[in-house]
Amino acid sequence: MYEREEDKNLNQKVLWELNIWQRYNYRHPDRNKKRVKKYRVEHLEICKERVGNWRRNNPGYQKDWAKNNKEKTKQYTKKWRENNPEKVYLMTKRWRENNRDKRNIVARRYNGTPRGRQNKINATHRRRMLLKDIIILGTHTFLEWEKLRRDWNFICLGCGVQEPAVKLVQDHIIPLSRGGSDVIDNIQPLCHSCNSIKRDKIIDYRIRW
Repeated sequence: MYEREEDKNLNQKVLWELNIWQRYNYRHPDRNKKRVKKYRVEHLEICKERVGNWRRNNPGYQKDWAKNNKEKTKQYTKKWRENNPEKVYLMTKRWRENNRDKRNIVARRYNGTPRGRQNKINATHRRRMLLKDIIILGTHTFLEWEKLRRDWNFICLGCGVQEPAVKLVQDHIIPLSRGGSDVIDNIQPLCHSCNSIKRDKIIDYRIRW
C-alpha cells in the first residue's frame, strides 16, 4: 500500500482496515464532496428515503446533537428560515391551527405586557380607520411612546395628574379621523378622562406646559 504524507497522522491499523473507497475519500475530501453532492441531486428520492429510515432507527440522535451544538443549530435554523419563507409560513399556520389553546395562552400573556397592550391599541386604531376608509400616515414604536411618557414625567397634560394615580393613554393631537398621522410628534399623553373629554377636537395640551 502506497502511503502519502498526510496518511502518517492516521493510526496504521485503522488505515489498513479502510477499504479502497474510504482511503480515496480520505485522501481527496474535495473530490468526495463534489461526488456526494452530484449523487444526491441525481438520486434525491433515494437519499430522502435513506435519511428517513435512518432517523426512524435513531430517534434520539438529532435532539442530542442539537442540544450539544446549540450555536450551530441556531445559525442553521436562521439560514433555513431566511431561504424558505413559504415553508415557514405554512408551518406556522399549521401549528397555530393545531395548537389553538397554546396560542391563546401565549397571546394573553403577551397582551398583558405594556408592549402588548400598546400594540393592541395601535391595531384597534388602524382597524377603525380602515373601516372608515381613512388612510393612516406614519407610525411610532412602543419605545418612542415610553420615552415620551418619561419626558413628560408620566403626567397627564390635560389635568396634570401623575401616574399611577391615573392611567396614561396615547392621544392624537390631530385625530386620525381628521387626517392626523400616527407619528410620535402627533401624540400626547392624556388620562382616560381627558382623552374622552377631548373627543375628536384638535387640542395641543403641550403648549400649556
